[in-house]
Amino acid sequence: EVIFNIMFLTQTNRNFKKYLDAFTHLVYPITCEACHGVLDEDEELICSHCFNELPKTYNWRVEENRVERLFWGKAKIQRAASFLYFTKGGIVQELLHSLKYHGKQDIGALLGNLFAEELLDSHFSGADMIIPVPLHPEKLKLRGYNQCASATKTLSENLGVSYSPELLIRKSHSESQTKLNRYERWKNVDDGFEACSQSELEGKHVILVDDVVTTGSTLEACAQAILSISNTKVSILTLAVPSPV
Repeated sequence: EVIFNIMFLTQTNRNFKKYLDAFTHLVYPITCEACHGVLDEDEELICSHCFNELPKTYNWRVEENRVERLFWGKAKIQRAASFLYFTKGGIVQELLHSLKYHGKQDIGALLGNLFAEELLDSHFSGADMIIPVPLHPEKLKLRGYNQCASATKTLSENLGVSYSPELLIRKSHSESQTKLNRYERWKNVDDGFEACSQSELEGKHVILVDDVVTTGSTLEACAQAILSISNTKVSILTLAVPSPV
C-alpha cells in the first residue's frame, strides 16, 4: 500500500507538472530562435520546420572546399569546414545573432552537438585539442561570455578532443570586423593573438573554432600564432560561412 501511494503521488506530480508547463507555455509562449514562431511543447530553441531547413554546407566531406581555399597562401591549414550557410535575414543569421548578442549559449551548444554528429570518425576527431577564437579580456568582461565557447565545448565532448581555451589569448582590443574590407580586417587582427604555452602546444594538432568565417583574417591570425610553435598543425571549424548564392 505504501509503494502504491508513492507511485500514485509520483504520477500525480508528473501530471501536475505537465499541466503547469502547458499552462505556462500558453500564457508565456516560447518562440523559435530562428523564425520567432511559437514553439510546440516538445520543441526546444528552434521549431521542427527550421531544424529541418538548416542549410548544411557538407563541405567537411570535401577536400579543398571553399573554406579551406580562404587560407591558401596565407596559413598552412590542414582542413577547414563550416557547418551552415549564412544568408542575410535568414534563420542562421537569427540563430547566431541570438547566440552572440543575447547570451543564448544553448544555441551554440545545440549547433556544436549537431556539427559534431557530422564530424565523428572524420579528420577532425583525430585532433589533440580544440580552442575557441578568444575575445580580448575587456570585451569578454563587457559581454560576459565568449560566443564560441559553448559550441567549442560541445564539439570537444563529442569528438573526444581536449578543450584548451587558455592556450591562446587575444593581445589587442581591436574594433569590430563587421564593416571592414579584407585588408582592413587583416590589419585589424595582425599580430593580435599569442600562444601561451609552447610545451603544451608543441607537436599538437589544434582545431580553432569561430562562429562565422568571412575573409578568414581572424582565424588566419590565430592559426599563425599557433603555427609559430614547432611541429604544430591547425584545422578550422566554424558554425557558418556566407552562402555562395
